[in-house]
Amino acid sequence: MRFINGIKRSVKGTGQGLLLTYRQLKRGDRNIMTFITVGLLFDVYMNLHRPFAVKFLNRLGGGEFHVTLLNSLPGLIALFVLIPGSLFINRYQRKKGVIGVFIAISRIFVLLLACVPFLPPGIRPLMFVILLSTMNFPDSISQTGYQGFLGDIFDGFNRSRAITLRNKFGQIVAPLIAIITGLIITLVPRGSEAQMNSQAITIYQIFFVAAFGVAIFEILVFRRFKERDDIEATKKVSLRAIPATLKDKRFVSYMVPTIFFYFMFHSGFPLFGILQVIELQATELHLAINVAYSGLCGFIGAGVWSKLLQKKGNDYVCFVSALGLAFGMILSAFAPNMYVFIAVQTVSGFSGVGIVITLLNGLLAATPEKNRVIYISVYNTFINISLGLSPFFAYAILNATSIRPAMVIIGSLRVVAAFALLVIYLRSRKNLNLGGSAPKPPPL
Repeated sequence: MRFINGIKRSVKGTGQGLLLTYRQLKRGDRNIMTFITVGLLFDVYMNLHRPFAVKFLNRLGGGEFHVTLLNSLPGLIALFVLIPGSLFINRYQRKKGVIGVFIAISRIFVLLLACVPFLPPGIRPLMFVILLSTMNFPDSISQTGYQGFLGDIFDGFNRSRAITLRNKFGQIVAPLIAIITGLIITLVPRGSEAQMNSQAITIYQIFFVAAFGVAIFEILVFRRFKERDDIEATKKVSLRAIPATLKDKRFVSYMVPTIFFYFMFHSGFPLFGILQVIELQATELHLAINVAYSGLCGFIGAGVWSKLLQKKGNDYVCFVSALGLAFGMILSAFAPNMYVFIAVQTVSGFSGVGIVITLLNGLLAATPEKNRVIYISVYNTFINISLGLSPFFAYAILNATSIRPAMVIIGSLRVVAAFALLVIYLRSRKNLNLGGSAPKPPPL
């Protein structure tokens, strides 16, 4: 009964969110509406090609090492460009234009992915990994700039509301696109196994081109953001500004536990891909259903987390949702087939949206307005170190054991990482008790 009542409250909260969005549109709150629309177009763009990247790599002839490299190389590439890119963006008072340029460069790479099947078969897997990883060069710069940009155009209350609404609606759009693409790839190919594989690859190429078309609309809508006039450019910022970020106790005390969590979180990426595609022999339809079901659970979870966020605060929700992701991975390790695996994603899908909301909101709250892009670039640099190294950490455990024990080990380490995030909550609660009660945020 409690579960049913929770679903009813979530659906009711979503309806209130839609009404709130309509009222904001009526009174001209353009930035929130633009943020939501850009986010939804980004979800369509991503779900036209990313959910099936491992399966596409497998169809091209890729193996376990290619899957590991696909999860590691993007972080290693971003590692060398984040700080120089953020220093470049931070020079501009009007950051929207330069961020838009990097977004456009990133989206061009998806057209190059469509050309990979035209290459000789022996180099296709590696070239796909290289191109998808190199895409992270402009993408990481644009995302870091975008995160700082959000801190500039939204205050704390509106930022939390915008992020929550964007992710709530994204839980509807992303699964829908994934299901449609998965059904097309699964049902359209006909003939022998080789013919079906060739036809599926052609369909992937069509999706890559379609993703680029959606990206054009994403960039056009992004240009509708209205920037504040009172934000000053920091034109003389150099590499000397970076040590100052590491002396900021508030920032460092937030960054250290979250980077540890990210390391364990990233370690699970290649293992999930190997378990689904190689061990359980998942088809694109299985992967699409998994994305859709996880999205449905996230849609329900968004309403629940937003209520809990108002009562307990951002840091508490971050800890609880991280704990859910940890147990979700442990349960996934025991799935005998894809249907049980998908059912287990109830826990991961429900928890994942809580992590997305709270980590970004917590980061923006932990960084000062001055030089925020520099702070975020330092933070994202450490995240990309994690992204670059953690898949090989998981690969070493995989080679020492096997896929299912490796997932249990990483899942257990995720539990430890969740309790590292609990430290942030306990510290913030102690500070609130010392300094009085914080103002309660408005309903999301």
